[in-house]
Amino acid sequence: MKDNHLLVQLASQSPKATEQQIWRPQPLLLDQDAVIHAHLLSRIDEVTPLMANLEATTVSDSTRSLAVRALAAVYFGKTNGDKRTFDLGSREYVKALNRVQHDLASSTTVLEWDTLASVICLCMFENIVFTDKTGWLKHYEGITQLVKLRGPWRHKTVLERELLRQCRFEIILCALINRKHCYLTLPEWQTVPWPSTVPKTASDALHDIFARVPGQLHDMDRVERGEVDKEFFEELRQRVETTLSDLEDWEQFYQHPRPLTGSPLSSTQDITSHPVRHKALLALQRAIILCMTGLCAFFNIPLVAEIPSILEDRKVVRKAIATEICQLAASCLGHESHSTESLLFIFPLQIASMNLEMGSVEEKGAEEIMNGVIAGTYGFEIGRRREWKTSSIILIK
Repeated sequence: MKDNHLLVQLASQSPKATEQQIWRPQPLLLDQDAVIHAHLLSRIDEVTPLMANLEATTVSDSTRSLAVRALAAVYFGKTNGDKRTFDLGSREYVKALNRVQHDLASSTTVLEWDTLASVICLCMFENIVFTDKTGWLKHYEGITQLVKLRGPWRHKTVLERELLRQCRFEIILCALINRKHCYLTLPEWQTVPWPSTVPKTASDALHDIFARVPGQLHDMDRVERGEVDKEFFEELRQRVETTLSDLEDWEQFYQHPRPLTGSPLSSTQDITSHPVRHKALLALQRAIILCMTGLCAFFNIPLVAEIPSILEDRKVVRKAIATEICQLAASCLGHESHSTESLLFIFPLQIASMNLEMGSVEEKGAEEIMNGVIAGTYGFEIGRRREWKTSSIILIK
């Protein structure tokens, strides 16, 4: 994106002066937007749809342009130790946030594709800077409400569907934290964005299963409060068993190794045949199982099908699954890996660390990846190891 001030400055000068300025350019004459945008695109795959046709935008300070610039600048500054560019991103964020709030107040603009893309950019910004402990959750809740308002019918084109894919995890996580039913389980949200001509990916299928868990936690709370009858209890138990079975079927369908069948990385075949994204999905699948610990304990259902609940030491099983997640992350995250990969492992590692004994070798290993690699090397402060309040995320009681 061109610097309009620079263009006006060049146009107002004489040809000789212009020639002199071009002959002895200052560093700031480089197109800064192009540099930081290219850096962002080269490191995080998820931003590609957010920047679609951005160069064709006639208004250089459109909401999406501001949001992308804020994200690109703060990410460049964070990962390169460039405080000036980081501060620029922070200032642009304030402008973009004000513009987004204005767009959300409009009954027409609120439904536009650009508005959702802008909101996602600001959410990613918060994942990087982590201004406070609840800022990221406010953005996730905003995405949840905005996507619901748009409805499934506004996510049928390639770009719209891709934005929905990016939002589904945030929507599910909001429901999980609040222990409420997730609207993504409704038939229209499972089918309308994916017509018969568009097959679902492994990620799509896993998120479909994950979306059920928050509602099951909500219904378990109702059972514990004595608000439902025995028939509801049995029906909920069946839903929990079906979800665990579907998680099992998912890994078999996509030829992933089963939990606790030895290290997921125990063979050369596992290391070479599963791309990083597949390993990240496998880590998410393990994390979903850990999120169901409370449900399984309540209904006396084994977390892993091969181990009868009467013989299952839940603490040992949880530790083993959490350790698998850490092994998967360690095999993928390093100095040569892509920033996208670190994003995919943030949630699984947070869940894994909650299931490891404080101060243990495994817990320290998880913390090293979270603090040193995800937050340190790749700049996502939301991935840093933290103690979350059990009142807000009661996943493993």
